[in-house]
Amino acid sequence: MTSASSHAMISGRSGCRAILAWKAGVAVGFATISTLHPALNESGTLFMKDLFISRRVRGGGLGRQFMVHIASLALSMGCRRFDWTAETDNARALAFYDDLGASRIDEKVYFRFDDAGLEAFVLGSPVD
Repeated sequence: MTSASSHAMISGRSGCRAILAWKAGVAVGFATISTLHPALNESGTLFMKDLFISRRVRGGGLGRQFMVHIASLALSMGCRRFDWTAETDNARALAFYDDLGASRIDEKVYFRFDDAGLEAFVLGSPVD
């Protein structure tokens, strides 16, 4: 599927980027981000797919530093939103994100095809 307008949504800001944190030459954290289009006022949404902080440095403020850095990137890129997801069974992550003051978006439902279900859908077979 292609369209003439798709080029406008793909820029140097598109794609996936990784942000790494180092301590004494050892990687202690990473985040992966992408800019999604279209979004609010055609500005793009910065979406964080993953945030991981090494167990040995958790609780030291690195997660908050990552989030502030990514939010700053969003603003510098002209994005009006910064979105991410968290697993419902990860109480520690949920508490961390709640403590940041971010809004929970309970009216959204996250969908997925994976493994055999993805292939079955593409082939037109019933999906369990």
